[in-house]
Parts: sequence; C-alpha cells; structure tokens
Amino acid sequence: RPSAAAAAAGPARALGFGEVKARLGSADKDVALNVFDFAPRFFAPGALTVEERLRLYFADDLAPLFVQENYLASRPARCRQGDELAHLNLVAAAANAISEGDIAQTAVMRRGQWELAPFCGIMSSVLPGYIVQGGLSGSSARFPTWLGRNSTVSKNRRLARDLHAHMMAHTSAGKLQTLLCYLPALHHALTGPLAQSGAGGIDAVVEAMMEYGLDRDDFDAVLAFLDLLAPKASDGSAATDRSVLPSKAFETLDRATKAAFTRRYNERRPGEAHKVGKHVASGVDSRAGADGAADDEDAPARDEGKALDDDGEGDADGDADADARVVGELVAGFPFS
Repeated sequence: RPSAAAAAAGPARALGFGEVKARLGSADKDVALNVFDFAPRFFAPGALTVEERLRLYFADDLAPLFVQENYLASRPARCRQGDELAHLNLVAAAANAISEGDIAQTAVMRRGQWELAPFCGIMSSVLPGYIVQGGLSGSSARFPTWLGRNSTVSKNRRLARDLHAHMMAHTSAGKLQTLLCYLPALHHALTGPLAQSGAGGIDAVVEAMMEYGLDRDDFDAVLAFLDLLAPKASDGSAATDRSVLPSKAFETLDRATKAAFTRRYNERRPGEAHKVGKHVASGVDSRAGADGAADDEDAPARDEGKALDDDGEGDADGDADADARVVGELVAGFPFS
C-alpha cells in the first residue's frame, strides 16, 4: 500500500526521454583524466566554459606547465593569418598572465595562501589558453621541457655544492667565486698535462687534484662545468665542434692513459682527509677515513677521553682534553704550509 506521504503527493509524474538523459548525464562519476588528453582543451575555441577549464586545472598538477610549454604552438583565432604583430601581442598577453600566475603560485606554495589557488588556475592556465585559443599546431601537446631542465639544474647545484665543500679548506672563495674564478684556472692544470704529454702528465694532474682537495668525481664535475663555459656557436647554442669540449678531450685519450690516471689517483688518494671543509661544517672528525677507521695509536686516546666516571658523569678534564685533541686533529688537516 502507498504511504500517506505518497498519497498526499498525488500520482507519479512520467519522465520524458530528455529529462532522463539529462539526469543520467549529471550522475556521471568523476574519472581520472590524462593531462595529454585535456591539455589541448585549454586552447580549443569555445569548447569549454571558464568553470570547466578551471576544473581541468585542478585535475593535474602539471596542467600549468603544459600550458606554458604549448601556448606558443597555438594558432590564435583572434588574429588573421599572417598578422604577426597581432599574434605577437596575443602571445605577450598570455605570457604576462602566466607570469602573474607563477607569482601567485609561489605565494600558495611558500606561504600557504591556498585561497589564491583558483586565481592561480585562472592566470596560469585558463586565461592564457583563452587568449591564444584556436587549437594547437601539432598533433598533441608537448611534454614540459622545464622538468628535464630543472632536473639538470638541480644536479649541477648538487655538484657545485660538493665541489665547493671539498675545496673550501684549500681556497678562500665562496661557491659562486669557485665556479667563476677557480674552474677556468683549473682547466689547464687538469687537462693540459694529459693533452700535451699523455701518460707523462698524470703526476702533474694528480698533484693539482691533491693541492685543491679534488677527488675523482670532482674531476668529472670540473670538466662538466667547463663544458658549460665553452665557446658557443654564433646562434648562442652549444659548441658545434664537440671535440673542443674539455670532457670530450679527456674521453679521446687512449684507454691505457685513463686507466693509469685512475690507478695513480687511487694510490695518492688521502681517504676523506682532503674534505676537511665538509667535515668542519658538519662537526665530523676530518681524520676519519672513508671506511670510518682512524689511526690505531690515536684510538685509545679518544676512547679514554670519552670514558665516564663511576657515578655516570663525564670527567670534565678528560672531556676538555678530548676536545683539544679533536680541534688539534682538525687544524692539522688544514694546508697552512
């Protein structure tokens, strides 16, 4: 029997085909979208509303990068074909919106101002795509090259930080001065003897590495940074003759010379003692080798300095002596002479 509420509401109303179709469409569940599929929609003319474009922005974190990578490849419908000035003005307006969106994104990520997230979506994705809407010239959206370049920049920063940490005990320069001033000077010291004398220049190169506290990885890092400082082509791109790059010049050496260089460096390698600057900054004993071992005759003295009294408290005099020994060991590692 029908309930009292149903009886009061009257007979059931029949639904038409259009209303049923509309209700089924509104009941669709959200599905995961591929950024390669929806990125071109930002540039499609009149295909989506502002709200729908903003939803696409929140569908994937890479959406702003895809817009930034592909907005130059769009064919703006707002200007006539061949009107380069109008095209350039539209591109400049889109670039300005992307820049303002990036500023707002910095405020969101660094200061937690999440109320600016919709504004970031409008400025970094929706507005640039709307300004240059007209469809992409390629078959699909290009992947953001910024990600690969940012990875390279992060790697170079890590190499520069490690290189400066190893050289700081032997030089008086900061990280930037090390890269700009010392590396060009090290170019001849590390590559000249090998290029001129072959195996006969190995000792000179290894001696220069010991003088500046460089290890084998630092040698490769120096050559990589010197490649960045190599003369550019006339159009500003990388050098056309790859053989003139320092790293390529080292690779062209015969295998026997490179093997002899590695063996000679391993014979002269002082463990971790040449990285005094790194250990001073972290408070680690610079006399400790790569395997953590120290001189046997110094071990009892350090153990004695760490001994505790019977009441569980450290001996103040013993601690002071131990600290003095540690400081003495650190100072002994610096190349004062």
